[in-house]
Amino acid sequence: MIRIAKGAQAIRPTLIRQVTDRAKPTSISLGLGQPDLEISEGAETFARAHLEAGTAPYTPNLGLAGARKAVGDHYGISAENVMLTCGVQEAMAVAILGLADPGDMVLVPDPGFPAYENLVRLAGATPKPYRLDPATWQPDLSTLTPELKNARAIVINTPSNPTGVSIKSEIFEQLISSCEENGTTWISDEIYEDIVFDGRHRSAREFAENGVVLSGLSKSHCLMGWRIGWLTGPAETVEALKPLHQHLVTSAPVFSQHALIGALQDHDRQVEAMLTEFRARREVMCEGLANIPRTTFVQPDGAFYVFLNVEAYVETTTLDLAIEILDSCDVVTIPGEGFGDAGAGHLRLAFTRPIDELQEAIGRLQRFFESR
Repeated sequence: MIRIAKGAQAIRPTLIRQVTDRAKPTSISLGLGQPDLEISEGAETFARAHLEAGTAPYTPNLGLAGARKAVGDHYGISAENVMLTCGVQEAMAVAILGLADPGDMVLVPDPGFPAYENLVRLAGATPKPYRLDPATWQPDLSTLTPELKNARAIVINTPSNPTGVSIKSEIFEQLISSCEENGTTWISDEIYEDIVFDGRHRSAREFAENGVVLSGLSKSHCLMGWRIGWLTGPAETVEALKPLHQHLVTSAPVFSQHALIGALQDHDRQVEAMLTEFRARREVMCEGLANIPRTTFVQPDGAFYVFLNVEAYVETTTLDLAIEILDSCDVVTIPGEGFGDAGAGHLRLAFTRPIDELQEAIGRLQRFFESR
């Protein structure tokens, strides 16, 4: 048998796929965080124009100058502060592998996206979860701040997957300030920045510069499979991380980089249409779930998830409960413990299906829980 490296062995399989892979064609999926709207018109126009040119060259490692400038202009920063990546997943890999050494401690949110812990383990570093308050899903600064003294880096996610909750501005500012005071690098995953229903998104870059911000077009422009994202940060950090990015992927896909330019030109129209649709879906989802007895949730202000507390119904694990729901009423839900220990007793439900399907799924869930 071929020996598998310790870093690869340290990566734990995700529970998300364990449920979704069991789904049938008839299943209503509240599982994957994959918006179902049409892709951005601007992205399609620019991508088609490039494909019709009949060439597919490598681009500079950090990305096409015009595409980097488009991202920079979008945020009011220089193109030198931008690295284009194969989605936010690769941006996260570059950030963690490039900023954490073996033996370092990296703080990760609990509950949080499972890639964070896995990439920290791959780097040979030690992930240390920091709990989010289940009453609000906000970081608890009283317990988190002391941990920053010993941490090489901290991963932040706002709005959050799986909770759909944004970090409040005053808490976010205090957290970043504490990172600066302790010399702790922050890695802020802001892929859901455009999907904010209440108020406006606040980015870590608004508070300080000693870190990197990750985002992309997968969620806001429905370009999941086109694999285009970015890492932004100090120019010297972007340049220092370039060789790692180069040897992981060479460069982001060239047609996706052209699509990015069109997508950002079309940004406001695309996002406004998405927010209108997903606000309506959030209302349907939250109103329906509120009628399920002995369950609770914090209303999401961003992303497209509800993290439903179903602890009263869990006999073993939420994985077993999610499988039972799938087998008995053909609805895909995601077990909360797949997002960390603090996720136990919860199900993540994505409102990424049309309203009629959401209503049907909620009706099935109501009948399932009422029968128990």
